[in-house]
Amino acid sequence: MDRPWGLLPSDIEELILKREWQNFTGLKARLLNDKPFPIRIGLKPPTGQLAVGDMEHFQKFIGQWRSFAAQHLIEWETRNYRVLSEQTLPKFFLNP
Repeated sequence: MDRPWGLLPSDIEELILKREWQNFTGLKARLLNDKPFPIRIGLKPPTGQLAVGDMEHFQKFIGQWRSFAAQHLIEWETRNYRVLSEQTLPKFFLNP
């Protein structure tokens, strides 16, 4: 997770483990329904300039989420980029 944008499935796994399950206060709040499920995490889709600046990561970001087995857990968004035209990007991950 060294980039400010484009969280990958492995980043989300690490983030959920750290923020939710290894965090006693957060876990207690989830179990008591003070913080409701599903857990919704922004995947930080990039601006056009950021995407063009690191096309390798941009393609990896889209590709890994497209091949993610549980597609029903991903919210997608269509964006129009000046240089890249219309792109459908993963926007949120939902963890039930």
